[in-house]
Amino acid sequence: MVGVGVLERLEVIERYIVLLLGVVDRPLPSLLHLEKELFILSRVNRAVRRFIKFEKHYKGPYSDVVNELVRNPLHHVDAFKIEDDRIFLTQKGRDLFNKLVEEGKGGVKN
Repeated sequence: MVGVGVLERLEVIERYIVLLLGVVDRPLPSLLHLEKELFILSRVNRAVRRFIKFEKHYKGPYSDVVNELVRNPLHHVDAFKIEDDRIFLTQKGRDLFNKLVEEGKGGVKN
């Protein structure tokens, strides 16, 4: 991808994960559910599609990158957790979600 380095791309994917998890105030049942929701989002949003690539898998669309970032985040460590296969935001993740929403509204500038 022109103009976006690998580390920046990974941070964007982590932000999409935080945004997706923060939309509802409950954990997603599994990584498979997260990947399916991100895949659907990528089908309707070109920006997401630019950052997350999926491959065919017998359980549906799969992304090695998403799988690895959920288990071992690089930029937003402690923003989300996996417990009993469920994925959810931590308080740090909830704070990041709120900040990202405000930035999206044009309210917060860095």
